[in-house]
Amino acid sequence: MQFRVVKGKHKDTIQFIRSIYDKAQTPKPRMVKAKTADGQEVDVEVPGVRRSKQTLVGSMNYYSDAPTAEETAKLTEDEIAELNVFLTAVAAERETARKASAVRLAAVGIYTAADYILSGASVTETQAAEIFEAMSKMSKALKKAGHTKPPKQDPAPASQMNSNEVQMKLE
Repeated sequence: MQFRVVKGKHKDTIQFIRSIYDKAQTPKPRMVKAKTADGQEVDVEVPGVRRSKQTLVGSMNYYSDAPTAEETAKLTEDEIAELNVFLTAVAAERETARKASAVRLAAVGIYTAADYILSGASVTETQAAEIFEAMSKMSKALKKAGHTKPPKQDPAPASQMNSNEVQMKLE
């Protein structure tokens, strides 16, 4: 049993592909004319091509945690066990990608929220408390991971700032 991940335009799926070696469908040997070293034509028997035939047994949504009963109805017990191992690996891969994305986008989210707040977005006391708590937890997690807070950089002189930056410093 093979599993193929198909990334589609609107839907990602996992296909279940079974390989079957069917001797009945193997072509019969055929006779081919060949020339010998002295130029005579002789009939030579060429054996049939013996390959397995792959058939699509079923498919499921890539983002599902487990297949439905309808999707597993055509699979054998061994194939279901293989599918479960494959789905465990896919779930671990998705979780790793989700964590990496959250870390990569953390700073973007904080900067975006800060810009919205500075532009006048309303923040309730509950939201502010949750934000401060999240920032504290992030600070502790970064320290535990071995990262230190970088030193503050000296602000640029007012002559090198544009008018918006100077206005923000004055406020």
